[in-house]
Amino acid sequence: MSYELSESFPGVVYWCLNDDSWTMLRADGGCSALTGYECDILESSSVTFGHDLIHPDDRRRVSKDVQRSLAEGEAFEVAYRIETKHGDVKWVHESGHGVSKAGATQVPGTTGEIGSTGLDDQSKDTPMLIEGYIREIATERPLASEQRRKAQLLDSVFDSIPIHLFVKDRDGRHLYVSEEHTEAYDGVMIGKTDLELCGVDESHRKEAYEDDMHVIETGEPILDKEEYINSSEKWNLTSKVPWRGPSGEIRGLIGLSRDITERKRRQEEVERQRDRLEQFARVVSHDLRNPLNVAQGRVELAKHAAETEAPTAHLETTQNALDRMQQLLADLLTLARSGQPEFTSTTVLLDSVATDAWQTVPTDGLTLAIETEQKAIEAEESRLRQLFENLFNNAAEHAQPASKESETTVCVGCLDAGFYVSDTGPGIPKPARSDVFQPGYSTEVGGTGFGLAIVQEIADAHGWETQLTESEAGGARFEFRDVKVVNGK
Repeated sequence: MSYELSESFPGVVYWCLNDDSWTMLRADGGCSALTGYECDILESSSVTFGHDLIHPDDRRRVSKDVQRSLAEGEAFEVAYRIETKHGDVKWVHESGHGVSKAGATQVPGTTGEIGSTGLDDQSKDTPMLIEGYIREIATERPLASEQRRKAQLLDSVFDSIPIHLFVKDRDGRHLYVSEEHTEAYDGVMIGKTDLELCGVDESHRKEAYEDDMHVIETGEPILDKEEYINSSEKWNLTSKVPWRGPSGEIRGLIGLSRDITERKRRQEEVERQRDRLEQFARVVSHDLRNPLNVAQGRVELAKHAAETEAPTAHLETTQNALDRMQQLLADLLTLARSGQPEFTSTTVLLDSVATDAWQTVPTDGLTLAIETEQKAIEAEESRLRQLFENLFNNAAEHAQPASKESETTVCVGCLDAGFYVSDTGPGIPKPARSDVFQPGYSTEVGGTGFGLAIVQEIADAHGWETQLTESEAGGARFEFRDVKVVNGK
């Protein structure tokens, strides 16, 4: 195009890269009349159309409209404002279309292939070049003004609504995308399918794309689907419905997704608290049985002893059992109020706590041997006592002697960083050792199966390691390690 013709041409014909700056590879026509800059200034990128000329208030809208049309493989038309070199504001109309690498050979008037621009790594179907025409218009036409107003309203909704809105074409490519949640994705979403996005788990992207195709191909919506994003540890609630054209044909889909991570966490916390309340209620009812049995037995003995001897000793034991029941009920009340039992570790003596626990368990036929040498540890005394009670009660149920003439010994002893409770009973077979700590597991008719589960829970709460082995006499031996020892005695 001659210089005279270029200057008199009512507008600018251009070829530019498909980037944010609209880097001009070639510009012909009345550049100076339209923008105040000569064409070679635009071609040198000293001044860029995208960053320097388009009005700041219009840049985002124009970019979205152009990229959306390019993604659909269609030509585009946009009206917007530019700021000239001299500070004037003009309305312009621009029309253009994308040229892919497969269809671009050489920009007129330049030397070298398009590939030399550094975009060789783009796929052949990606619009790498834009060819278009820009001309000044006197003002924004009324119809265009109304369309722009609606477009701005739609953009405002997509930019500000606190949920992720998106529109996709029949191939599952994003045409409209709101800002919410997009920070999880690395790069631009417009024109890409979920499979082509980065920054999110591949399994999630694949499942999302399969859901897109299901909605588009069948016309069946997907409503309120909970999706877990492993890479960000978040939950989304997603719905997708068909996007239909004027004749009812499916043109793609419309979807929305919102973050429900906090709701899921609250829901899971409520479920955990409910399960813990139910479990702890069963635990307390189970543990109440031991002192209750002791109290009932001692009351009967006291009745008979009243005729021949003073019942004081029986009443004292009964009182101890009732005190223990009161403590267990207090723990349950604390749990119901706070959602978890209070837990404060103090320095306690193993032999003292074990001896107290022995008094509230029916141990006829059993003998207690304490070999802890007043070893002091850090523990919550009430829970430690409960642990001993359950182990002693387990021995009373499963390690009773074969005859009245013989006895079973229950021993509480020391380890380097912990303690153990063993007995001289028949022991627990190896195949069953992994099951005995499971809630509800019991080999006794009428047994609740919570005794050893409670032991495991108490040990876990203290951070202790629990191991079930065989004692020297062939009985059961429960070892507790990683216990904080206060002294070496």
